[in-house]
Amino acid sequence: MKKFAIALAFSALAAGAAIADPQGVTDDKITLGAYTDLSGPLAVWGVPEANGLRMRVDEINATGGIHGRQLEIVIEDMQYQVPRAIQAANKLLRRDKVFTMVGALGTPMNLAVMPQQLDAGVPNMYPISAAAEMAEPLHPMKYAFFRSYTEQFRAGVAYFHANGGFETPCVAQIANEAGESMTLGVEQQLHEIGMEIAAKTEHSATETDMVSSVTTLKNAGCDIVFLSTGVGDTIRIVATAKKLGFEPTFVASMVPYMDAVAQAADGAMEGLVAPETANNAAVGGAFIPMMTLGIPGDAVTAIMIGALFIHGLNPGPMLMIDQPDMFWFIVGALVTANCFMLLFGLTGIKLFTRIVEMPRAVLIPLIMLLSIVGAYAVNNSISDVYWMLGFGVFGYFMRHYGYPLGPVILGVILSRLLDDNWRRAIISEREDLGRFFHGIVTSPLSLVLFAAVILIFVSQTPLWSKGKARVFGRKGEQQ
Repeated sequence: MKKFAIALAFSALAAGAAIADPQGVTDDKITLGAYTDLSGPLAVWGVPEANGLRMRVDEINATGGIHGRQLEIVIEDMQYQVPRAIQAANKLLRRDKVFTMVGALGTPMNLAVMPQQLDAGVPNMYPISAAAEMAEPLHPMKYAFFRSYTEQFRAGVAYFHANGGFETPCVAQIANEAGESMTLGVEQQLHEIGMEIAAKTEHSATETDMVSSVTTLKNAGCDIVFLSTGVGDTIRIVATAKKLGFEPTFVASMVPYMDAVAQAADGAMEGLVAPETANNAAVGGAFIPMMTLGIPGDAVTAIMIGALFIHGLNPGPMLMIDQPDMFWFIVGALVTANCFMLLFGLTGIKLFTRIVEMPRAVLIPLIMLLSIVGAYAVNNSISDVYWMLGFGVFGYFMRHYGYPLGPVILGVILSRLLDDNWRRAIISEREDLGRFFHGIVTSPLSLVLFAAVILIFVSQTPLWSKGKARVFGRKGEQQ
């Protein structure tokens, strides 16, 4: 507690020297800010961190604060997404007027936020990131206390080379700046001892299927794998490797050095099964709104609605009345498909994994060929191929920057339904918006659906995220 208070006081002196009137400081209060992950893939780091920050602030306030001023900390949930981190930081800097950022989580987030933060004269204290950029280049507003990811992996490579050695070093990397910093350390130290990376795979922070990545490392004959990874992906990679009979030496950084990973070591197989189990269980739930209301429950059912429209079928309540045989045929097919999935999953998993063992030089051109032929065959138009390629590039950048593809597909499928029903509703009310909204308010079903839509929009606002962050924080404190 004393070290934190001393560092904060020193930060106040440094900020006071850099700017005449630092924000977030009044006669009786100092406002601190933090953005972290309370409900995303790194909540296992973010929730304990948020609780620790609140506890430390309470302890300092209980002893009289700093120079007679009480501390107040505002914590925002950014779900380990760069756009949300920027949004949260803008709120903290401009609306809350925080004096300093404390414990900002994530390398990509810190790198995106720090330029405007430092320009505003707001120090960056103790970020939960070991990237070299947290301290370099030297800056009076940067306070870091981790050894950099690059140095951690340089030390790891040197240690294992001196103690037993290795012949085929490989890397499994998360596709962000933190992963790049970790891999850089591996490359630099291997270069010094006259070696290079034999095989390297990359994956996104939200990727759950590691079979392709692990198969690539296994086929390369890796005897040591340096994990430039986070928490969940570390568990999934090790679990998948065990399932595929691949057991090299795994070396990780400080990020997965925590109880969540240690406790998953013996039960990693159960953790591997759970994501796919939830994925299959979600299919039936997504079918319910599609079949009963004509509203797709996910991206897959959105595509299925388009296919049903092509064949003259209109999913919704009238489908059960007008074509009950087709309705029950779809339900029966869904049940049968799940039975066969269980059968093939138990008996053919080793055979199916051979698909991802195909060289990418063969697999990627094959996928491209099938995509081009399929796009052209719909209307026998080359322009459809150009549209397909364009949206493919667009989808790549969306996935790279963490934007979900499902809503885009839903928008494309639902836009026609929205337009047709909007026109039908307006015409039925004689093109009078007053009558239209009066009908919504007076109809219980319309009112409930309208309220649900409003709730969905509100749930995407910063105010909702702030309230959710407080709820998660309180739950964490109670636990």
